[in-house]
Amino acid sequence: MRRFLQLVMIAIAIVLMTASPVLAHGVPNEKNWHIHDGLGPGPAAGDHHAGLVIFPALFAQEGLVYGTSAAPYVWCTNATDKGLLDPGGQGTVSAAGHCRSDVWIVHLLRGIEAPAGWSTLVIPGDDFHYRLTRIG
Repeated sequence: MRRFLQLVMIAIAIVLMTASPVLAHGVPNEKNWHIHDGLGPGPAAGDHHAGLVIFPALFAQEGLVYGTSAAPYVWCTNATDKGLLDPGGQGTVSAAGHCRSDVWIVHLLRGIEAPAGWSTLVIPGDDFHYRLTRIG
């Protein structure tokens, strides 16, 4: 029995040491999601870690520090960062989607006026409209 428990503990230790660092941030599926933790080049480069991009400024505008327990790193589907509808084509939205953490859902829009109840993060040459929804 003692030997069995030692083997179980060794197996658990191996799993914990080799588990993906993305899973440590709570990303649900490495193949389809990425996390904006500033530790990698992002999904376009085949990495699950992406730059911080707008998130530190977005959360700072709300009085929160990005990467803390009040505003944990967000993870996004790999399609969120891409323009979904060509502004010169059928639609006018240049990007839409959402990202999330264990605390927040971050709804994102670009290319149209901000809907009622949404905030705007102004970046030179671009505006990102967002709405934060607290989870729980």
